[in-house]
Amino acid sequence: MMEEAIQDQERRRSVVVQGLPEPPGDKPSERVAADRTELSHVLDELGVECPISSYRMGPPYQAGSGHRPRLIKIILPASKFQRQLLAEWNKKRAHIKQNGKWQHLNIRPSLSPTELEERRAMQKECTDRRKTEPNADWIIYAGNIVKRSEVPNFRKNN
Repeated sequence: MMEEAIQDQERRRSVVVQGLPEPPGDKPSERVAADRTELSHVLDELGVECPISSYRMGPPYQAGSGHRPRLIKIILPASKFQRQLLAEWNKKRAHIKQNGKWQHLNIRPSLSPTELEERRAMQKECTDRRKTEPNADWIIYAGNIVKRSEVPNFRKNN
């Protein structure tokens, strides 16, 4: 019970970065330093400071294996920094993704295993809907599956 509360508190002040390329280098310390430098550039673009720590999740992949880059977890000092970072990401995402090396970048809140499973199910539902309606851009917005074009109406009504 206590461990779950601690994990929940850490999740509320953490984000997960997807799509940041794995840095080259033979030494782990070189790769960690390169990751921190790259994350600093991303956080500078977002105008957010104060990461306590960051690390790649999962075992390292062998170069050229065709795997996606491992996720990076960033732990911030308080949940207000997480909210600030996510708000700035939502505002500046399109601009930031214009940088070639960040075109696949995505930042999301850290999620519990249950929340991850729910998100995967919603992502699958969006994919299925896009297949049946190729001209509709289905997205997850505020925990709901909506057409991107309907987001302004959704905001007004909810």
